[in-house]
Amino acid sequence: MKIRIPIYKKLYFSIFILVLLLIPIIDFVYGATSYNSNVIMNATVTFAISVTPSTALGGGIEFGSLSTNTNNNLALNDTTGDYALNVTLNMNSTDYNLTVDSTSTFNVDFFNKAKYGYLNNSENETILIQNVTLEANQSYDGNNVNYTKGYEPNTIRLTASWAGIGSNSTTDKLPCNNTVNTGSGYCAMIYFLDVPANQPSGNYNTTYCFCAVEVGAGSGACSC
Repeated sequence: MKIRIPIYKKLYFSIFILVLLLIPIIDFVYGATSYNSNVIMNATVTFAISVTPSTALGGGIEFGSLSTNTNNNLALNDTTGDYALNVTLNMNSTDYNLTVDSTSTFNVDFFNKAKYGYLNNSENETILIQNVTLEANQSYDGNNVNYTKGYEPNTIRLTASWAGIGSNSTTDKLPCNNTVNTGSGYCAMIYFLDVPANQPSGNYNTTYCFCAVEVGAGSGACSC
């Protein structure tokens, strides 16, 4: 006995196989779409200045007990003799310094002024602020050695107006200009006070102000 397989069954089977083969082709053709686009990426980085005053400077500039008719009296923290940690100025050591922290985004220029034109006591007696003078120096501290740069020997008189720290010359570079922002740049100061003859006794004080600005920006943004 012969068994015959109808041709139409073979045909249906062949068509089914063909459809299966076409499915991935059809999916591939219609699934190969893409989308392209461009967008702007934007960020704003703000300016930053961070300056740390030394402990002595943060506590105020103290001259101690002085006699009348004496000149160039050094501030107390200008005579520590701690040369391992402080900057040498005119054979003296100072604990009064400002450090430009490494979080600052650029080097800085330093300015200073007195808030008033005098020091006064509780009896409203005064010592004119120009009786305070200072010298300044910029120092780079590395390997426990202090390196000085551009020391300006001129002594400047403090005023009630903003002035660059370090020199009364209009041609010399101020020693504390362009102090580096690496965390190793220091502006160090020593202070002197002249006490006039016949000055009444008392505790005299005033407000002393600092300002650090971006190099070349000037003191216009400073306030006191």
